[in-house]
Amino acid sequence: MDKVVRVCSQYLIQHLDAKNCVEIRSLPGISKNKQLVAKVDRFITKQFEYLSKSPTMLSLPCIQIEVLNQTREEMTLVDGDALCQLVLDWVHRQSDENASLEHLFEKTHLLYLALDNSLQDCIELPSGEVSDSDIVQDYKKLSKRQTQINLKVRGGLSCSYQPCVHGNISWQNRRKSQLQPAKPRVLIYSRDISDQNLTENLDLDWSLIANTKVQDHTFLALVSLAGALATLSVMLRLNRPTTPSPTNTPGETAPGSRLPSEEKPDLYCVLPNMSYVKCAAGCANLNDNLLVCGGYDRGECLKSVESYSPDGNIWATLAPMKEARGRFDIAVSGGKVYAVGGSNGTTELTTVEMYDPLTKKWTRTSSLPLARSNAGESSRAVRQSIEGCEKEPFFKGKRDLAPDSWR
Repeated sequence: MDKVVRVCSQYLIQHLDAKNCVEIRSLPGISKNKQLVAKVDRFITKQFEYLSKSPTMLSLPCIQIEVLNQTREEMTLVDGDALCQLVLDWVHRQSDENASLEHLFEKTHLLYLALDNSLQDCIELPSGEVSDSDIVQDYKKLSKRQTQINLKVRGGLSCSYQPCVHGNISWQNRRKSQLQPAKPRVLIYSRDISDQNLTENLDLDWSLIANTKVQDHTFLALVSLAGALATLSVMLRLNRPTTPSPTNTPGETAPGSRLPSEEKPDLYCVLPNMSYVKCAAGCANLNDNLLVCGGYDRGECLKSVESYSPDGNIWATLAPMKEARGRFDIAVSGGKVYAVGGSNGTTELTTVEMYDPLTKKWTRTSSLPLARSNAGESSRAVRQSIEGCEKEPFFKGKRDLAPDSWR
């Protein structure tokens, strides 16, 4: 069977062209062949400007999205890849709340960037927010009316009053709304340079295949929604905040402050998640990478070690520590990492271990005279102690002190 799959894949790649690439990408179960999918996706990306105008592309189901922006500068800084990936993430979340995505194709959805750097439906925007403008108010009324009509058509709503339902979420019982940032914010979504996240998307068959800018502030994307191809039509829409700050007199601007339309947007970059949920971990800078060691996962103390590379925007798993520990600091000295003390969840520790990036191994070193955790300034203290031992290997007037000793 593997040979048959390989031969069929080779045939499809050899005969891949602009007329059949979308049909090939929509074949059932194609996502299981990652090499084939990667080659087809690369071909579609190169040809997407042409494909975006083809009848095949226009015949696909389309989800229409408008994203609110507070300033025109914010709109000019938006990156198409980042925007379309955020929209895809929003669509994916809707699939978690609803068994079917059919309701997403029924209307244009108005979204805003929330404080948690995710896109949210403006239906959820709290009343009285600075961005709760006439545009948003009209959208809320239209969405409520459209939902009631759809439920009547499906026989789900009688003529008597019932609470309006958006999808499967009651308006009276929906989750806590996400606030919008007071200052304009542009999210630089760098998932596309992470091979790890790309693989995860292919496994789930929720992926952004290609996108292009079709007009000013308007983008078209081809996506896979749980294996089904669809397009996203995403348009940026200006929505200047109209409500003055409560700390200022209406019509006045605080000294030294700017009007919302003049605010310089903050730039945010989305990072991939760590492999493990953890808190109270030890962190340090190792060769310009973020090193995270140990900690707690709310269930047990951890030995795991991970390293984040800003250049590649990925996390890598390193060799685990010899001993599980949390509530400790780590220090880097002489190109080596030292994990000192901490707690294993039941008792405080005296143990110390060292990580050598060359051998990629942890080794035990001399223990502390006293057990301690939450040392606070331990990183600086450990570094100074280690450097001191390296410079002064003998204890003045008493006994020999090897470099691997505490004093």
